[in-house]
Amino acid sequence: MATPQPPDTFLARLHANCASSPSSPALTFYSSVPAYPAPIPSSSKTSFTYLEALSCIHALLPRLRALNLPAGSRVLLVYPPSLSFLFAFVACQLCSLVPVPVFPPDPRSLRATVTQFRSIAESAGARHVLTNGLYGHVKKVSDLAAMFSSASRWPALTWVVTDSSEAKDRAFLKEAPGYSPNEDQPEACFLQYTSGSTSMPKGVTITQASLAANLSSISASLRTSRSTVCCSWLPQYHDMGLIGSYLGLLYCGGEGHYLSPLTFITSPLSYLRLWSECGATHLQMPNFALRLCVKRFKAKPLPLDLSKTQHIINAAEPVDHRTCHEFLAAFAASGLPQDKLFPTYGLAENTVFVCSGGSGAVLYGEEEKGRIAVKDESELGAPPGEGRAFVGCGNPAADPGIEVRIVDPEALSACEEGVVGEIWCAGASKSGGYFGFGDENDASFRAAVEGEEGGPGYLRTGDLGFVRGGELYVSGRLKDLIIVRGRNYYPQDVEATVEAFSDDVRPGCVGCFVVAAGDAGGGAGGGGVGEDVGVVAEVRDAKKAAASAGTDSEVAGNGVDPALIRAMPEAEIEEKLKDHISQLVATPSASLDMAAPLTTLADSMSISQFKGLLEGAYAVSLSDEYLFREDTTLAKVVEIVKLGYAPDDSIPPPSAEGGSISPEVGAARQPPPQGPALAPPGLCCTVS
Repeated sequence: MATPQPPDTFLARLHANCASSPSSPALTFYSSVPAYPAPIPSSSKTSFTYLEALSCIHALLPRLRALNLPAGSRVLLVYPPSLSFLFAFVACQLCSLVPVPVFPPDPRSLRATVTQFRSIAESAGARHVLTNGLYGHVKKVSDLAAMFSSASRWPALTWVVTDSSEAKDRAFLKEAPGYSPNEDQPEACFLQYTSGSTSMPKGVTITQASLAANLSSISASLRTSRSTVCCSWLPQYHDMGLIGSYLGLLYCGGEGHYLSPLTFITSPLSYLRLWSECGATHLQMPNFALRLCVKRFKAKPLPLDLSKTQHIINAAEPVDHRTCHEFLAAFAASGLPQDKLFPTYGLAENTVFVCSGGSGAVLYGEEEKGRIAVKDESELGAPPGEGRAFVGCGNPAADPGIEVRIVDPEALSACEEGVVGEIWCAGASKSGGYFGFGDENDASFRAAVEGEEGGPGYLRTGDLGFVRGGELYVSGRLKDLIIVRGRNYYPQDVEATVEAFSDDVRPGCVGCFVVAAGDAGGGAGGGGVGEDVGVVAEVRDAKKAAASAGTDSEVAGNGVDPALIRAMPEAEIEEKLKDHISQLVATPSASLDMAAPLTTLADSMSISQFKGLLEGAYAVSLSDEYLFREDTTLAKVVEIVKLGYAPDDSIPPPSAEGGSISPEVGAARQPPPQGPALAPPGLCCTVS
């Protein structure tokens, strides 16, 4: 029997696709997508054929080699969303360098973002950073401010701009060159950092072999080909976006259309429109994105043709049965096939992909000795029943290259079907472990099942799940499991229960966690010092929620009367708002441009915080996307605060009775309700 040949490496497949189809469209990036029905202007998109893309990559090689870096050197990639990132990523591999994708620190608020960046640079042992001209310029400007603050100072690294001649680089090659691996090609392909916000960052070593094996598994499971059309907004520095949306596309020889994540968050309809107009066949989204698409589409429907869709991955966060059903139902009239949404399981430690093709959902009751008590079963597209549900993520046994076991995390013994345990993985897709951890990787990446000698060495994922009917169901995270009086509770179940309790709770805005109990409290364990379960929920209207809870004694507030705010001179409002923004972005208020869009002054997190401030301290309610609009400037916000509402927003202005009036009322708008404004927004605390 012939020995199976290893799959093609990514670099080999890319060059082969270019050689066979040099003029085929490969990559298109959209800087913006206007609202329907305005046509998408050619100036808002940048497109490359396979030969043009490979030309831009090969044009970078002399510049990278001029750095004289030893083979295997780690190089940070710091780019705003763009194809320049992808070109630099591949060029590093062709030069035997190891790229390290990193989230771009916000130069306007370095104190908050540069610490993690510095930690990753130190962890990877990187000395050089590749970036594009736009980010490089902004970084230089931020250097001046950083000179006066050691806490926000950039680490000492050499920065190299790679896109200075991209326009002419697309003609660098006349034909596709042949490919053969470098003699000094390192085993590592790139480092994927998975943490750093609450702990020291850990870089997963994605090897050339593990990437090749995982791309082969993805291509087989998703049935991709040269006719594949991918449409994605996922971040390039994240494994699901980088491998699933970009590298996977170039590997199969298809055509890709891409947006910035910020474009999607601010305008999901732009993504839906692009999906329709480019005839996308393959897409990838986390659960929250499905929910956001449904919400925006129901509020403002537009004509779509989604009939060419072949596979939608729902992954990267817990998959919700109800969200899947609502998504399929919302776009059924747009031609979306009802059997093409697939819950998927994966993690960076296994390169990215484990299994896809989930189609089942089970309603479950309490666990009995780790075994799930199944109350009912249904298909993914069927209406969800009453109760808690786990959604299947496909049959891992369908891929001979990936082995999945369910193992008791303490006894390390194999679990029977239907029994919850830790998910373990083995196979060629398993990564090389955490960079720099050495033998410390043994426990996590080379685990053995009790009683099975000479096994393959399993990856301990830290995820909990069970197998039923051959399908994998992921139930939670081992470290997140809540145990109260000997019973297991999954945080997502508690969160879903709170979310369903009242319409006042914002969907997807509930967090459950364990807190230490005081001596007098008794604790969740039933005596003395122990643990309690805490829940934080964001509500639509804190005052209303407090009233429905029967108390307003612990509603957070600042006692500011909105009438006093409306009576303030605009100059005073402007001064106060500039002070707020300057604190959020760590920029002197005098340097803020009142006529500039807020999106150019602050990042998305800061803008969201600013929105909360407006709602809480100034009694102004705005839609989630309003502050992200291109025409929303700081000067415009001053007018909104003075007026008490945004006349051009989708949220109706308040009435004198505390309700709302229709947008058609126009000039006959009522004054805002009287009473104290609440801060922080949406925060209601009660004591039970």
